[in-house]
Amino acid sequence: VDDEIDFRILLLKFITLYVRRLSCNASSPTPEALKALRVPNQKRAVAWIGSAERAPTHGRHLESFDQDLPLPLEDLERNRADVLSSLNAPAEDEAYEDAFYGTSSSLALLDLLPLFMEVSATRNRMSESTLTVQWMELAGSFILQACLEMYSVRGAAGSDAIDEAFAWGFRSRETTTTGDDLPEVDAMFECEDEEGEILGWAEIKQRYLDELILRPGESQTPVAAHLESLAAAHPVAGLHRKLLHLLNALNASMSPPVLAQLENGSLEGFTLEQTAEFLEECGLPAGWPNVSV
Repeated sequence: VDDEIDFRILLLKFITLYVRRLSCNASSPTPEALKALRVPNQKRAVAWIGSAERAPTHGRHLESFDQDLPLPLEDLERNRADVLSSLNAPAEDEAYEDAFYGTSSSLALLDLLPLFMEVSATRNRMSESTLTVQWMELAGSFILQACLEMYSVRGAAGSDAIDEAFAWGFRSRETTTTGDDLPEVDAMFECEDEEGEILGWAEIKQRYLDELILRPGESQTPVAAHLESLAAAHPVAGLHRKLLHLLNALNASMSPPVLAQLENGSLEGFTLEQTAEFLEECGLPAGWPNVSV
């Protein structure tokens, strides 16, 4: 029961933050809360990487990410408007101070990525299941979109955002740090049959990384045009639809709360007679809640 409650809280937190992140509202984290979220996320990624050789961008040619970014302000504003339009969100006027999405005051997909991983890992542990290829593809898409948003919408430069976004997977017990914030996520990526990472994740992650950072000689396309092409090939609306489908499935996978079950007249796993006996033991009249007490 405690696991179910913890999972419901995590799921509700992620749903609330994710679906309401495009506009400033009562659910929007304060600047202090955003800092309290981002600093541990960055520390987790640094701990997962451990050494320069393990960085996802190690050995990659990132000159264009260092030299040609951030994008000009007018490009960022256009990209923000495109994202809002594709997600059917109200447009913002960047000329006014109330512009919110894409600013440092708003939640980024990169901010929510650890919570997505934690929700998934908690559900996997509860159901004693393993990762599917479909989930790994969704996670890879989430990681890619988090990077695209950082560079195309939020004005990031350099490789830090890429390293943080791609720093997910199995870590051997020797490299796991004491006090790991998300040990259940590390366990989620571990192969059940032998020591090592679950099959398929490294290849999927590598494929998305290869799309984001072209290898030398593959293309002379400027980074701005490359990011625009990637965004067209991987519409953020596609990730949004798949995420909503997953969230609905996760919510449906849980038994309704006991009170909701009682209001419908029966408890899961109980006959009607057993439900009536349970109500009686609780001091409630038969037929509750459809009677006056």
